[in-house]
Order: sequence, then C-alpha cells, then structure tokens
Amino acid sequence: MTIYLPEDIQKRIEASASLSKKSKSQFVREILERWSDVPDIVDQQELHNRSIFLELATDALLKGHPDKDLRDLVHSTYRERLQRRRARGETR
Repeated sequence: MTIYLPEDIQKRIEASASLSKKSKSQFVREILERWSDVPDIVDQQELHNRSIFLELATDALLKGHPDKDLRDLVHSTYRERLQRRRARGETR
C-alpha cells in the first residue's frame, strides 16, 4: 500500500523511527496496530456494559409487571434458548 503523507508528518515519522531504531515501515505499522486495537476493546467493553444495563432494566420491569408469572416465563425461555444454542455449538 502506498499512501501520501504531508512532508511535516513524513519528517516526524522519520525522526521518531530513527530514535526508536526502527524502519519507517515498522514504526508506522506498530502505530497502526496499536490504534486499530483500541476501538475493538472500547466497543466490546461498551457492548458489555450496555448488555448488563439492559439485563437489569428488563428484569426490573418484569418484577413490576402485573403478570407475576411473566418474569419466570422470560427467564425459563432464555435458559431454554441458551441451552439449544450451546447444544448446536454456538458460542455467541
């Protein structure tokens, strides 16, 4: 891949790579690898946090629902579906 970088950025990369005793390609590759890992970590953590919130909020709504059997029905249905997915070898 060939990309255009303004001269000032090229000079900063050359100087930083030289100080790090790395080639320019290796230096830029390491920056891109670190940068590309961060969004996945953030997205996964955010997804996990939202999942916990939704689980707690849903359970609270079910506890307050006039149909007192609804919460148990939702929980048992969830367990059954989870068991079927595991039996099929699905992990997500």
